Amino acid sequence: MKRYIVNFKKVKTREEMYDVLRKKLPLPDYCGKNLDALHDVFSEAGYTLEVRCFAELREHLGEYAESFREMLVATDEESTRFRAVIKE
Repeated sequence: MKRYIVNFKKVKTREEMYDVLRKKLPLPDYCGKNLDALHDVFSEAGYTLEVRCFAELREHLGEYAESFREMLVATDEESTRFRAVIKE
């Protein structure tokens, strides 16, 4: 399974979060900038996503970062085609 590493160290806004994800991952053009859209795409992804510097993301995005984490964990549990590794 292919592994993608996304570092959120310098991310301070939701827009920047989605920009980093678009830059680092093979997301389809139709993928919206919301957690439901990411869940749908990740469910069929066929790769491992390693999230680095999650603590910084949480510092800047608060509850939204926690919702992002919850989505990643749920998608990992539901899908055999996606794995999430979250590093503080």
